[in-house]
Amino acid sequence: TIGNNNVAIGRSTLLNNISGNWNTAIGSQAQELGQTARGNTSVGRGTLFNNLIGNFNVAIGYRALLNNIADKNTAIGAETMFVNTTGVFNTVIGQEALRASIAGSYNSILGNFAILNAEASYVSALGRDAGRFSAAANLLTASESIFIGFNSKSLNTSSTNEIVIGANAVGEGDNTTTIGHTTITSTRLRGAVKGGFFCKRWRNSSRVLNGRRFC
Repeated sequence: TIGNNNVAIGRSTLLNNISGNWNTAIGSQAQELGQTARGNTSVGRGTLFNNLIGNFNVAIGYRALLNNIADKNTAIGAETMFVNTTGVFNTVIGQEALRASIAGSYNSILGNFAILNAEASYVSALGRDAGRFSAAANLLTASESIFIGFNSKSLNTSSTNEIVIGANAVGEGDNTTTIGHTTITSTRLRGAVKGGFFCKRWRNSSRVLNGRRFC
């Protein structure tokens, strides 16, 4: 090897390094297949195991970022971002969070098993199982959606620009916002509520916010 300024502690760590620099690998088989990768930090067995060329990644936890060859991901937790290959600029904390995404990028995820099954990009998720399921099955693809709360779900197996807030809350589909589970009995919004148009309900004094120009 001609690489320099590397730290390797554990069996087979940085075993195949050729010219990679500034890497820290701690744990059996950590960064084992890395060759030219630079500036990576991994702690735990099999972390960044297949990372031949990816740079400036942080992987902490058993087999975190195992298949990664991309740049600038942070994965903390057992098998977190386990399948990721080419996705970049992800920050993911929680056991098996974002586990199945291959090329998803620019995600911010915190919670065990959050966004577990989906190929996702530009997604934010907070809470255990957040964005793991849809109303019918697993969430499989997601883009620009937000899931906040334990087991918050999309409506469909594909989600785009869907915001879901609340434990066990289920979204209404693409380009919608849902706040609260169906068991919520009261929602209070302080200050002026602005939007499109307010429509008066038939035989009712209440008004409903409507984004259209007719009621």
